[in-house]
Amino acid sequence: EASLVIDYSNGSSSSILSPILRLQGGRVVALNAAVEETRRSASDDYELALGQCASISAALHATVGIRIDPGGERIWLATGRGQILPNMTTLAAVVDLLMRSNPGITVAVPVSASRLIDQLAVKHGGKVIRTRVNPRSLMEVAAREQVAMVGDGAGGFIFPAFHPAFDGVFATAQIIGLLARAQATLSDVVGGLPPYFMTSTKVNCPWERKGRIMRILHEQYRDGQSRQIDGVRIDLGDEWVLILPDPDRPISHVIVESTSAEQARVLQDKY
Repeated sequence: EASLVIDYSNGSSSSILSPILRLQGGRVVALNAAVEETRRSASDDYELALGQCASISAALHATVGIRIDPGGERIWLATGRGQILPNMTTLAAVVDLLMRSNPGITVAVPVSASRLIDQLAVKHGGKVIRTRVNPRSLMEVAAREQVAMVGDGAGGFIFPAFHPAFDGVFATAQIIGLLARAQATLSDVVGGLPPYFMTSTKVNCPWERKGRIMRILHEQYRDGQSRQIDGVRIDLGDEWVLILPDPDRPISHVIVESTSAEQARVLQDKY
């Protein structure tokens, strides 16, 4: 019998989702379902709990393992083989499932998301809208544009037809339903995704120099840029580099996608 493993992180999402899953039937293994009001941080024992979720998913050959953060906004996925998915792979898997069931739909993702999302849209006749990286921009697109889903590539999903805000509980219900409709496990979906190679790093950048550095980059790479949405994105054929100043800290983020892991690291070091 197919099974689901759901880790509620001792948040209130268990009181909402558990009754719904019981009505649907099937085998559901609930972890950390007791509500603890003091648990508000996803970082509390995060890696340990996620590893436990993955291990139990593997032992049960589960259809999917899902950990919901204590606030009920974000999710992390594990396969029935015990693989903990990187956040970008989670986003790609959800886009693939959603577009399989609804060909031609539009999804929105930040400019920092992998080109894999665009490849999936082409495959399913869909469309991708790129946004700024911050949550506010993603929520504005969810409220304004006709999009079926917004994903931030960091475990956050918005389904605007339900409401234009990040909701891990609704995302969990959607993923379970989409897997059932596709008659697939999460392992099946991930196994069918094309490979992608991304890396990122942080570079110290004093506040007083941030503006000047970004202006220089805009000028220097004007010919190699696509339409600028957030930071400076340099398109290099099958590769791209995004230089993104952090709004809260004296650093900049360098995010790279390339054709291999080695080439991604080379490109990261270059920039």
